[in-house]
Parts: sequence; structure tokens; C-alpha cells
Amino acid sequence: MTYPDAQAQPPDTPSPVAQRVLVLAAQLVLIAVGLYVAVESRSLGLWTKLGPGPGLLPLILGVALVGLAAAWLVQTVLDRRRATKSWDDDGPAEPLDRPYILGVVGGLIVLAAVMELIGFQISMAVFLFAELMFLGRQKWWVAASVALVGSIGVFVLFDRVLAVQLPLSSLPFLSGLGL
Repeated sequence: MTYPDAQAQPPDTPSPVAQRVLVLAAQLVLIAVGLYVAVESRSLGLWTKLGPGPGLLPLILGVALVGLAAAWLVQTVLDRRRATKSWDDDGPAEPLDRPYILGVVGGLIVLAAVMELIGFQISMAVFLFAELMFLGRQKWWVAASVALVGSIGVFVLFDRVLAVQLPLSSLPFLSGLGL
């Protein structure tokens, strides 16, 4: 989409200053949520006599969220410094890729809706394959490989290693196969 004036932005796009403030606010909120989850997970118990406790996974996820949000913050600061050295103005902001966002959110909604019916392994494999093929524009063999390794690997990790049950299919012929 082109605009007649090179400096013009779509009417629903916030100013560059407002965008920077919103990004910084989002980064700080994510760091705060990650810290809260990590601290509160300790009250659930990190380890039991039988293995991982109910607080171990929230602790790992909270620490990961803090780390990823901090990396995003550092990347934003570095990108901003590089941009100010090479350009005097901000130029037009990139618009949101709405079809991509709707594809991811729609895929997650469909995944949640069918997981109880066809089970975690099949539904996650189909979700990963579809997202990688259509939104990620990957080759079919790359999408299929990642989908199979991702769905089966996560299932084995949670079901066998961490002893956390993921949903099996409610269809008798699939649940009989262990799917």
C-alpha cells in the first residue's frame, strides 16, 4: 500500500513516539509478569520425592519470559541506536500484517477446539504443519519434519519425562493407538 506523501502514515497508525512508548510498556509488563510467575511458582513447590513439582514448569516459563522480554528490550534499544546513526527521521511505520496475525490466532483457536477430539499429537502436528506451510512459507518436508518432531517430542517430554498428561483422542480408534 503506497501513500501519496512519503512521510504520511495510515490513519490508524500511532506516531513513532507513541509506538516506542507502547513497545516499552509492553516489554516492561512482560518482564513484570515473568518475574511474578517465577516468584509465585516457588510457593507451589519445585520438586517432590517423585520428581518435578507443580511449580517447576511455571518457574521455567517465568524465567524464559523475563529473558525473552529483556532480549526484546535490548534489541529494541540497539535497533533504535543504529537507526538514529543512519537516519534523521523515522519514516513511515510498518503496518500490522493482519492476515498473519489472524492466521496464528485462528489456528490456535482451532487447535484448542479439536485437541480433546483428536488428541494432542495429531492436532499439534496438523497445527504446526499448517502454520509453517501457509504462514511461514516453508517447504513441505521442512514443515512436516518440524511438525512431527515438535508434536511427538513435546508429547514425550511432558508425558514420559515430566509425567504431565496431555490430552489423548476421545475417538476410540485413535485412543486405542495411544494418540
